[in-house]
Amino acid sequence: MGEHIMCIITKFAAELAKGYVSVRGVKGTMEDAVNLVQGVGNVGKKLFGSNGEENESDEYDEYESDEAETNSFDEKTWNELRDGIESLKEEGNYAGALKMLHDYYCQEDLDYFYFYLKADILLAKYDDLGRSPESDFSCKTEIDKAIEACDKYGLEADDDELELMTYELQDKFESTIAKVSYWRKMRSLQDEIDALRDPEHVVTTSKVNDVLKALELVDNFWKEDSTAEDGSVYNIDFLYLFKARIYNAFFFYLAENKKELDALPDEQLSEFFVGATDCADKVLACCECDDKTDEEFLNRRIPEQIEELKQLRCGKKTSKHSSSSVSVTSEEQEYLEEIRACLDNDGEITSRERRLLDRLRKSLGITEARAKELEASVNNMSDDEKEYQEELKACLEDGTISDRERRLLDRLRKSLGISEERAKAIEDRLLKQ
Repeated sequence: MGEHIMCIITKFAAELAKGYVSVRGVKGTMEDAVNLVQGVGNVGKKLFGSNGEENESDEYDEYESDEAETNSFDEKTWNELRDGIESLKEEGNYAGALKMLHDYYCQEDLDYFYFYLKADILLAKYDDLGRSPESDFSCKTEIDKAIEACDKYGLEADDDELELMTYELQDKFESTIAKVSYWRKMRSLQDEIDALRDPEHVVTTSKVNDVLKALELVDNFWKEDSTAEDGSVYNIDFLYLFKARIYNAFFFYLAENKKELDALPDEQLSEFFVGATDCADKVLACCECDDKTDEEFLNRRIPEQIEELKQLRCGKKTSKHSSSSVSVTSEEQEYLEEIRACLDNDGEITSRERRLLDRLRKSLGITEARAKELEASVNNMSDDEKEYQEELKACLEDGTISDRERRLLDRLRKSLGISEERAKAIEDRLLKQ
């Protein structure tokens, strides 16, 4: 934008000789000439200023300020505006950036640069993956309007440089749309594979098929959406990260379900090991992020899991939950400590504690599937005990357990192989909550 603006400044200097003095006077002309050399603020204001027509005031009502006054468009003020807008954009405060821009212009003398900066702010907003997808339509509409206004002012000024800036702005808009669409697809992919790799649930017909489907989804995405026309693959670090997470969760599942492990054909299990080993090697080597915590963990943990599964396959015993108790990151250790603190009281995690743990999980960058693995490693309740507990909860909804419910619970307890003492401890824990 700098080179383009300097060209505009040069052209504007020529305009000073064309009747400009008669409008501004000698003193005013000299002041504007000084400002012109110092910064671009006056360029937009004087070259593309108001002609007395309405300036779509309704569009800017949300940014109105009762204290707004006509600003002095000197270099200092202009630089403060640009720095302030950039700072607010970095914070994700796009409404604040728009308000700052609007207050600077005070709803008067809207020019090319006003709409250029507005479009730039809105493009940053649209590019922000943290925003709600529901805002897409309104945001894109606003950007379109701002670019149209830039085009209008550029044509009226009959300035090639302004037209070029507008074309570049439009190109940026189109590339941003494509970029947002790409990352949206990747986010959706991540949600799908997180569900498929969850050790607690089978989505298809078996956990093995869940894993195969998850791996297929990843491969298809990178083939269809992450491969350039020249055959090069981009964001390949995410490819291996996604696959490594799938293998990590699957191996955890197999360690906890030896029947599933034993049912796997040797050839298929060997293929899983080969694929996982390849990902463990590449997930760290291809990582382009400064923070490689997750990649380092997977690079270290997957080989450990493979050895544990080989031992289990041969009939050797390993410690329960070893697949999640070994080689945890510092972030995961922090999360484990908070889980233990929640369980120390009554052995259960309340809904309020669950919300706080989930917030902590997100801040530490731990996936839902991994969080479940970690919680399982410290939760001493068996699946049968959890089933019994859920039935107890249902019976206690009205505060009491009827004689009939008690008989049914006792029958369930016996069928699940739970002792009377253990059943009483579970019930006492629930009653304390």
